[in-house]
Amino acid sequence: MGEQAAVRVRDLLRDSERPLEEGQSVLEFGCGCGRVLGPLARLTRGVRFFGTDVDREAIAWCTANLPFGSFESNSELPPLGYEDAAFDVIYCISVFTHLDDLHTRAWLRELKRVLKPGGTLLLTVHGEHVWASLSEDKQKAVLDRGYLFETTEKLKGIQPAWYQTSYHASGYIWSLVAEEFDVIGQTPQGMGYQDVIVAAKAG
Repeated sequence: MGEQAAVRVRDLLRDSERPLEEGQSVLEFGCGCGRVLGPLARLTRGVRFFGTDVDREAIAWCTANLPFGSFESNSELPPLGYEDAAFDVIYCISVFTHLDDLHTRAWLRELKRVLKPGGTLLLTVHGEHVWASLSEDKQKAVLDRGYLFETTEKLKGIQPAWYQTSYHASGYIWSLVAEEFDVIGQTPQGMGYQDVIVAAKAG
């Protein structure tokens, strides 16, 4: 799965005419154990990779086992431990699929801070392909509010209350991202069953 996701990240950035290039600094926000960063590093040359995650155990493992990258842990809410305009590209897979509205807005602002002017953001969300299988009441909630955040049995007792499962209507998540970035495009099911949004920080 990590290799497939890495290929999709590379290809989606290329197809958006914002390819990974030598000399760039690339951050994976929510890198976990590096399952995407590792394969992506093998697919590129001359790119400096960084990873951050709320899971300190995973970050410790990455630091000990993935010498090509630099890793830091982060807290539930911003800030990250990076300077302003530190990265050319930031990508996050299966992160905003688990955040409530407050955390989503806070982290979009923070990712804008650490992204260089003209830099690229790639993120995934649970779009209509996912929430169309929910009950009618839950589908209505997504359409009425633009999103639905709920505790699911799969994550109950495993992840904290603020990190559960979220679903987004396309127009709503597009508008949230557009508050901080210039949205380039949205690809339904661009990352398996998750939708992909590619955006840029105004330069």
